[in-house]
Amino acid sequence: MRVPEKVQEVLRAGGVGADTEYWWQCLENLMPTLLYFLLGGALVSCVLFVVTERQLLEALCNNWRWLGLILLVTLLWRLPFDGHWFFGLEYEDSYIYSVSARYVNSGTITCSPGNSCYLTTVCVVGNQNSCRVSKTSSGHFLGYPLVIAIATRVFGYSPAMAAHLSLIASMATVVLIFLSGKLIGGETAGLAASVIFALTPVFAVQGVGAYAEPVSNMLVVGASFSAFACSTQTQTPHGCYS
Repeated sequence: MRVPEKVQEVLRAGGVGADTEYWWQCLENLMPTLLYFLLGGALVSCVLFVVTERQLLEALCNNWRWLGLILLVTLLWRLPFDGHWFFGLEYEDSYIYSVSARYVNSGTITCSPGNSCYLTTVCVVGNQNSCRVSKTSSGHFLGYPLVIAIATRVFGYSPAMAAHLSLIASMATVVLIFLSGKLIGGETAGLAASVIFALTPVFAVQGVGAYAEPVSNMLVVGASFSAFACSTQTQTPHGCYS
């Protein structure tokens, strides 16, 4: 990666020296590794939380029939039986994450001194192999494109991969809402809350979009549930969820 001359002049004036381009290249090469560590750490912490909470596992086992039925309804209510996935209402939000994921897999992630290395940079004039003009989006980060990129490496490329992940996230949110409702008002409240989320049309339509919100919803509900469970319940040898 070539560092702009004006940036080099400023850095040299500050005493950085002529090794600027080398350090920027190191930063660009290190950035994907940092993202993998962040994602891996988040997944490992979630798994540890689940397997160490015996009360949580018991709640899932005792209600697996009802949860299975609700998840089936959630799936059927969101699957596009006409074959056309709903990607979103705005062009940028609907496609930028999928395009950025292809950049991640191709190794063409760009990291310029003027922009954060964790923002999405995609081609706006040309294509991935011959890009004339690229643009960095200030409102979209690389976390979700990294998830799409990993799923693409495992299952193969599909234009609807982001929608598939959103569907999985929506179903996971149903389980998290059940656990949250059970913690607050008992099993009936948890089941009722998960049914409402599963059947509400706006959640069904927007829950399979190719943007980051369905996955973000899952993460927010999961984080809120974890924090609430450990802050309001008495800590026991079996964990927080009791």
